[in-house]
Amino acid sequence: MTRHLTDIISLLEINLKVRYRQTFIGFLWVVLNPIVLFFVQLALFSIILNRPSEAYPLYLLSGLLPWFYISQTAEMGCNYISTNAGLIKNLKIHPIKLIISLSIENFINMLSASLIIFFFILYKSKHIDNLFVLNFLSAGVYSILLISLITFISSLLNVLYKDIKYILHFIFTLLYFSTPTFFYTSSLPADLQYLIKFNPFYWIIATYRLYTDTENIDEIILFNVLIIFILTLVAVMFWKKNKNRIYLKI
Repeated sequence: MTRHLTDIISLLEINLKVRYRQTFIGFLWVVLNPIVLFFVQLALFSIILNRPSEAYPLYLLSGLLPWFYISQTAEMGCNYISTNAGLIKNLKIHPIKLIISLSIENFINMLSASLIIFFFILYKSKHIDNLFVLNFLSAGVYSILLISLITFISSLLNVLYKDIKYILHFIFTLLYFSTPTFFYTSSLPADLQYLIKFNPFYWIIATYRLYTDTENIDEIILFNVLIIFILTLVAVMFWKKNKNRIYLKI
C-alpha cells in the first residue's frame, strides 16, 4: 500500500513540475478559467435575470467548480494511457496510478480556484459556514475516487476504440445542461425534477451540497455508494478482460 501511494505522489510531483515549470501563465489559465466562468454565471443569474440571492454564490461554487473539475479531468485523461505508454510498459506502472495522479493534480487546481472565490464570498457576506468548507473538502476527496474510475474506464476504451474523447465531450456537454450546477432543481417543473434524478451527476454534485440538504442525506449517500460500486465493478472487469489487448495496443 505504501509503495502504491509513493508511486502516485511521485507521478503527481512529475506532472506538476513538467506542466508548470516553464510557464506560470499555463497554471494561471487553469485556475482563472473556472473563476471567470463562475463570475459570468453569477452575473447572469444575479444581475441580468434579476434574481439576486445571498446563498447563490456558495450554491454556484459547490456545483460549477466540481463539475468543471470532473469534466476537465475526464476529457484530459481520455488519452492519458496512450500518451504515457512508455511509463506503463518500461517502468511497469499500473495505468490507474497515472489516472489517480492526474485526478489529484486537477483537484489541486480546483482548490486553488476555489480559494480565490472563497475570499470573494467571504468579503461580500463576511461569513462562510465551517460546515460548507468541511463538506466541500470531503466531497472533493470522494470526487477524486469517482473521477479516477470514470477516467480509467474511458481511457481504456480510448485505447481499444479511437475517438472516444469526442463522444465523451459530447456527453459531458449534454449532461452540463441537465445537471443542477448553476440552476436550482426547485425551479424546474415537477416532471423534470423527477427525470433529472436519473442523471448520475445529479447525485455526485449533491454530495457538495449536503450542508444544505440534510433531509436527503441518506438518499444522496446511498446513490453515490451505488455509483462507486458499479464503476469499480465495471473498471475491474473491463481491465481483467482486456488487459493483454490494451498492453499490445498502447
